[in-house]
Amino acid sequence: MCRAVAEAFCDATQRWKTSEGARETARDDGRGRTRAETCALAKELVITPDTRVIEVGAGIGLLGIVLARIGAKRSTITDDNVRLLSENVSASGGSRAECKRLRWASPTSANASEWDAVQAFVETYVRENDGERPHLIVGTDVMYSQSRATCRALASTIAALADDDTVVIIGFEDRGDWGQVAHFFEHAETCGLRGEADPFGEDEDDWLLIRLSKRGDSKSP
Repeated sequence: MCRAVAEAFCDATQRWKTSEGARETARDDGRGRTRAETCALAKELVITPDTRVIEVGAGIGLLGIVLARIGAKRSTITDDNVRLLSENVSASGGSRAECKRLRWASPTSANASEWDAVQAFVETYVRENDGERPHLIVGTDVMYSQSRATCRALASTIAALADDDTVVIIGFEDRGDWGQVAHFFEHAETCGLRGEADPFGEDEDDWLLIRLSKRGDSKSP
């Protein structure tokens, strides 16, 4: 699933670069694209030189590394356990990728300090990124065999990272746990995230591409 989502970003970005021609790196007036324009392109899986990305639950960091390599301005690749992730990012991510620890939490987490840590992460990120939230938040296989509490923590963490323009794209592969998607959408909606889940990839019976935002539609599976 991770590889398929990465390839979809690569293909869409390459098509956009070809169609944009000489305009792919800058506007005629020399300024970068607006936040709204960059986020709208991210929804279509297009990475521009203005795009700031956060990958959640990154594991080995493949998707975030790929997005850095195809031109994202900054790819912040996160997981709770960052030992292997840090090595991969250092070896393959280039100067536009960084590795940071982020443990999902919600306001109802048993340990209040975990939610405080999420909020501190957001504050630091905004300060280090010119006062902006990410244009794009991505993840793959982040709902596999997760509890309701973990789905709630994931949704709450994503909502804390996002603003109204941020686009969230999550790849999901069914392994007999469709209920996890329903649990996630339930908690996402309570956090103000709306969107849709569409069939994706070669095996459309088992793969979904979930798109969410705080401006999104109310469609859910």
